[in-house]
Amino acid sequence: MPKVFIIVLNWNQTKDTLECLESLKKINYHDHKVIVVDNGSLKDPTNIIRKKFPRIKVIRNKKNLGFAGGNNMGIKQALEAKVDYVFILNNDTVVHSQVLTRLVKVAEEDKKVAILGPQIFYYNKPKKIWFLRANLTWPMAKINIWNQNKPSPNSKKKLLNTDYVAGAAMLIRTDVIKKLGAFDPYYFLYWEDIDLCVRFAKAGYKIRALTNAYVWHKVSTTTNKINEKNSFFMVRNRLYFCRKYNNFLNFWVKVFLIIFVSRVWKLVYNRFDNHSIAGFHGLLSYFKEPKKLEKNLIINKL
Repeated sequence: MPKVFIIVLNWNQTKDTLECLESLKKINYHDHKVIVVDNGSLKDPTNIIRKKFPRIKVIRNKKNLGFAGGNNMGIKQALEAKVDYVFILNNDTVVHSQVLTRLVKVAEEDKKVAILGPQIFYYNKPKKIWFLRANLTWPMAKINIWNQNKPSPNSKKKLLNTDYVAGAAMLIRTDVIKKLGAFDPYYFLYWEDIDLCVRFAKAGYKIRALTNAYVWHKVSTTTNKINEKNSFFMVRNRLYFCRKYNNFLNFWVKVFLIIFVSRVWKLVYNRFDNHSIAGFHGLLSYFKEPKKLEKNLIINKL
């Protein structure tokens, strides 16, 4: 049986993390280990977690390393332990008891499947799809999510093509991580899951979604108080992502100019509200660290 490390990232949401861990107790896949990475929470949750779940390992970061950096800490542990897969799981989720069994079984049937995602439903609307699969339209990297906010059409096993898998729940083959690297830490928040999937796909691996593996997600519980920061990272990281996977001409003519004009329009239309200003700052920040950006265009390996 392949070995799996389940990595749960916590940041100031210990209550959600405990509920997530409680659901993981019920999964029927035996050869797994759960690691909680605390991303510099204001209150250290280590004792609370260990008291209720003594077998779970807790890694405590001194500061918030973001989604990419925090999960990479857990991935590093997995690589050192020489496990076969990591299952990245948001702490604001609960899982079906067979989710890991079904994901691993399908992944084992095709070694070219590097990343596999379950069908993710809204926590408070358990039959409505939050994410299953999506496609990207180039060169702008426009995201088109399939059937979001709609009831799931069926629960039969079906393996679907997708351009990316949501970072809220994704099974990743560790031998591919060793070759191509883990999450790019520059993103910090947003686009890092898409980047990983695109990078793996460009190397010839498959990205897939499985319809009969289920997770329920409390959407945006970890970011609902920092919307201005969200706006900043969404704009900055989209530019970084597009620069990474477009040629020079496509990026500056077909991507940057369009985003620049749209951000200026939003500033004026929204009367310079905080969200529009934050988004524009995200655009400007792309030019503040040119050397760091170019360095990060080279794939980071652990």
